[in-house]
Amino acid sequence: MARVIFWACAGVLFYTYAGYYLLLRVLVACLPRRRETSAGTPEGGSEPSAPTVAVVVAAYNEERVIGRRIENLLALEYPRDRLRVVVASDGSTDGTLEVARRYAAHGVLALGLPRRGKALAQNDAVAQCREDVVVFTDADSEFDRNFLRAIVRPFLRDGRVGCVVGNLGWRGAETPTGRFQRLYWALETDLRRLESELGILAGATGAGMAVRRDLWRPMSDPIDDSDVGTPLDVILQNRRVVFAEDALVYDVPFSSAGSEFRAKVRATSKSFVIILRRWGVRERLRYPFLTWRLVSHYFLRWLAPFVGVGLIASTAILARQGGVYLAAAVLEGAVLALGFVGYVGERRGRRVPLASVVFNFLAIHVGMALGVLIALAHAAKGPWEPE
Repeated sequence: MARVIFWACAGVLFYTYAGYYLLLRVLVACLPRRRETSAGTPEGGSEPSAPTVAVVVAAYNEERVIGRRIENLLALEYPRDRLRVVVASDGSTDGTLEVARRYAAHGVLALGLPRRGKALAQNDAVAQCREDVVVFTDADSEFDRNFLRAIVRPFLRDGRVGCVVGNLGWRGAETPTGRFQRLYWALETDLRRLESELGILAGATGAGMAVRRDLWRPMSDPIDDSDVGTPLDVILQNRRVVFAEDALVYDVPFSSAGSEFRAKVRATSKSFVIILRRWGVRERLRYPFLTWRLVSHYFLRWLAPFVGVGLIASTAILARQGGVYLAAAVLEGAVLALGFVGYVGERRGRRVPLASVVFNFLAIHVGMALGVLIALAHAAKGPWEPE
């Protein structure tokens, strides 16, 4: 039985971290290639006029950054008469609302709302919008100057596209955690690009995503998140979710493994519930390839820490047999030792090559495991406090 557990766990982990990605690359390589012009429009095509766009910023106690964020949005390369900015202050107790209202003369709508969570604040903001496209973003993110033109382009090229996901990059915070997050997100970005090409992309980033307003479905609960729920809502209306690689949005990575750990707990606990609520048996049967994506991209990652425990336990039993089992025991011991060294380095504010990467990898997996347990205990929370 220990051998069965060992090889089953090893197989699941290999598929989760390498097999799924490699399989996507093979499938994409088999697709017929589409010729495009340098502007990204299919050869022989032309772009219609720019749609009207509303940019929604849900903010809680973001006085320090909200002014800079609004100025970034107003400076974008997009027709001003076709752009509106809506700031939804989710019960902020600092000067967030007051700062946002200073830009009223520039067409910025600032909503003072009670504290109910980001999802419900977004509901109220979208209710004020009549534009063709709604773009969601965070108060501490920053759009590239051409972000809006890039993120609306897929809507213009294909009427089946209902949601467009921006390309998240990172600036600042040269810490071990920040470097690890850049490494982690490089793989995540490539996965999204491949999934988009295969037509199975089903997730977004809260820093920059767009949806056709008529496809928006209000969030029903404070634990909802538009970056997880809205793509699924769009798919269930028989529209596509695509990745816009040239729609660049920048964020600041977490400064410490502790911050990333807490974020992973919160995101996993909420996303676990959001997907299960929207993706029942009927949806799994109706969209088998998207179900495969949700299992491979999300659920297997979230369950990987528990699979890892099974691997370590079975290895401990089998190590005395030598061979591959002893080698696995040595490798697992080395990973745990490096993680501990990385933890010590984190506590002392020092980067230890390789060990810091291993520690951050283990930290986010502990966070995911805790997030799954919180979700199963029906204890996921909506509103959160910015750090």
